Amino acid sequence: MSIDLLLFSSFLALSLILGIISSTKVHNISEYAIGNRDFSTPTLTATLIATYIGAGIFSYTLIETYRQGIYFLIPASAESISLLIVGYILAPRMGEFLGKLSIAESMGEMFGPRVRLITVIFGFMRLICYLSVNFKVSSKILELIFGTSGEYATILSALIVIIYSTLGGIRAVTFTDIIQFFTFGCLVPVITIIAWQALGEKSSAMVLHTLTTSALFDYKAVFDLTNPKLYEMLVMCVFFMVPDLGPDIFQRISMGRSVGQVMRSFMIAGFVCFLF
Repeated sequence: MSIDLLLFSSFLALSLILGIISSTKVHNISEYAIGNRDFSTPTLTATLIATYIGAGIFSYTLIETYRQGIYFLIPASAESISLLIVGYILAPRMGEFLGKLSIAESMGEMFGPRVRLITVIFGFMRLICYLSVNFKVSSKILELIFGTSGEYATILSALIVIIYSTLGGIRAVTFTDIIQFFTFGCLVPVITIIAWQALGEKSSAMVLHTLTTSALFDYKAVFDLTNPKLYEMLVMCVFFMVPDLGPDIFQRISMGRSVGQVMRSFMIAGFVCFLF
């Protein structure tokens, strides 16, 4: 068995096992949706980071950094600032929402059933698109490792996620997020080292040559006030800095024991995501 197959199979098996174990601790809809709100700050931070850094980010960050260089890296980095804004500005004002089962429930209590229904509909549309990207990347990995067809790999990856999240609710999702956090925390540096070594003895010279000769990484050209792309990049930075309070992020806020814990979790998560 190859190391790739062993690692991926172990990750999938752990996800299913944790989902089954977590299901025994769920007795009502509140425990299913937000647990008992007894998550520690590191746990809440880890699930925030894993929620923020999904399969889509791994895919398009590599592609667009290659295509656009600094023009993409700066707006992408600015996106993590939105987590800091939530932690520093919004979280202190969201104490009344702690313990709510969903953002739709909160919107319904404030604005009525019609707004609640609209929130549900657009929440579904948003998350279906998000899950589709994750399933697509996951199926590609399964296809490469197991040699299965793309269709079967997509169905398999979707079934695994649906089973453990359906059985265990937020506890299962949180535990698998922690596994994901440590898995990628270990593997990303390893992959970076392997890729660096694959470039050969002249790896440093090749990278330095790219950074000094490519117009995409020429910071003087990028920040030239006569460069129209500079203003496009700044507009994208502002756009990406707008806080995202979708159903998944709102749920992480609602899971917190206190406003202070939510603030700390978002601040730490924002800093880690910025480094990533």
